[in-house]
Amino acid sequence: MENQTEETKSSFFEHWKRSVLVIVGFVAICIFIGSLHLSSEQSGALVIAIPLCLFLYFLPAYIAFKKEKKNKVAIFALNLFLGWTLIGWIVALVWSLTYEERKNIN
Repeated sequence: MENQTEETKSSFFEHWKRSVLVIVGFVAICIFIGSLHLSSEQSGALVIAIPLCLFLYFLPAYIAFKKEKKNKVAIFALNLFLGWTLIGWIVALVWSLTYEERKNIN
C-alpha cells in the first residue's frame, strides 16, 4: 500500500513539473514575441507557429521518451544538434520508431 502511494506521489510530481515547464516555455515565447514589436495579427500567428514548429522539430525525441527507448538521450542529442539538416531529423525519427526488444530479467 505504501509503495502505491509513493508511485502516485511520484507520478503527480512528474506531471506537475512537466506542466510548469510547458507554462514557463509558453510565457517565454510570448515575452519574446512581445519584444519584436509586431502587429497583433503577426504576434498571434507566431504564438501558434513557434510552439508548433518546436514540437515538430523535437518530435523524434518526444517519441523516444514516450516509448522509453534505451537510447532516448542519444536520439535527443542527434535531434538537437543535427535535426536542422533534415537528414539528421529523419535518422532520429526512424531511430525513435524502430522496434526495441525488451529483455525480461527474472
